[in-house]
Amino acid sequence: MFARASALVAISLTLAGCSGVSYVLENYKDIEVKEVLVEGDDTYRVFDKPATGKMMVTSSLSAAAGQGAIKGLTLYAVDAAPPKPRFQKAAETYLMNTGRDGCRILDGYLLINPQWEFVYDCSKPAVASAKKPRRG
Repeated sequence: MFARASALVAISLTLAGCSGVSYVLENYKDIEVKEVLVEGDDTYRVFDKPATGKMMVTSSLSAAAGQGAIKGLTLYAVDAAPPKPRFQKAAETYLMNTGRDGCRILDGYLLINPQWEFVYDCSKPAVASAKKPRRG
């Protein structure tokens, strides 16, 4: 019984990984990659989709290779990928560097380690009306 449950868990995890890869390929395969340097940190790769308000942010190729090597050498005991706030900082820096400093990140989630997708909004906030109440 335990072996069967373990096999189902392993298959589920494998399929979950495949769905992440499928999502990335379907949604970002034709997007031009841009690079952004985050002050005091590494270079990140950005795949921006302004029409949908989404972007994928990944480690640079050299950083991702180093992170993978550390993970492999430690038999997956250590995940050397940067935490979400660093990827979000790269997304925010990219928006600022492209003249969209009024945009804000709404959400971010891990697609495939180390690839994060961020949803952002660049619409102007509504301005409250300053009308005076009518007296009747």
